[in-house]
Amino acid sequence: MKRMIECPTMKRLIPMLVLASITFPLTARGKPTVQPTPATSLERVATPSPIQVDPFARLKRVIPREALKPIRSVRLYDQEQEVAQSPKDKIKVIIQTRPRGALVKWGRRTLGNTPVALIAPRGSTPADLVIRRKGYMVLRTRVQRRTSRSYFFKLTPAKFH
Repeated sequence: MKRMIECPTMKRLIPMLVLASITFPLTARGKPTVQPTPATSLERVATPSPIQVDPFARLKRVIPREALKPIRSVRLYDQEQEVAQSPKDKIKVIIQTRPRGALVKWGRRTLGNTPVALIAPRGSTPADLVIRRKGYMVLRTRVQRRTSRSYFFKLTPAKFH
């Protein structure tokens, strides 16, 4: 018995067995009887109340909602511009790059060197452009053609080792 107690595993196991036998005593039939433990003061405090109150409800509102102006989005601006101009109008899209002189391609069609101006009917499909210049990385972008506007792209130098 002395060797069993010297074993580190048994030293941890024996107090747990003793604690288990005190907590769950067996009845005559071999089933454990569970004795209810009295609730401590901490458990009584931790139980939530049946009615939850919003903690922010009592805070005073600093800025009234009427004082804030709605933020105009880019889409709303585009929609207003489309309504203001008839759909038969032509739009002008200008493509600029730094450095200048980059080649602009739309599919297989070459549009020219920057700065480039595209003229198209309003509401036509977006244009997928490829912008190239020697010594710089290739730039692929999609240009919307809803309203007349100008696009500016700064090309990134290619690193050669």
